[in-house]
Amino acid sequence: VVEKNADPETTLLAYLRRKCILTSEEEGGMRSHSLGLIHFSANACLAPICSLHHVAVTTVEGIGSTKSRLHPVQ
Repeated sequence: VVEKNADPETTLLAYLRRKCILTSEEEGGMRSHSLGLIHFSANACLAPICSLHHVAVTTVEGIGSTKSRLHPVQ
């Protein structure tokens, strides 16, 4: 995904919800805010999208499935 003129104050959580329409991540809820970012996790409600240049982000939608088996983080 290429985001031109990204607002430096936009968090990954806000971006995922608004632009990618992914809603599994909740701010202040019981669900995990941790997302896999190149072999380390980050808090989506704290990570600014501008800090993720050339970083592959994997959300809980991108791992496991109900057909094969849910991933432990799900």
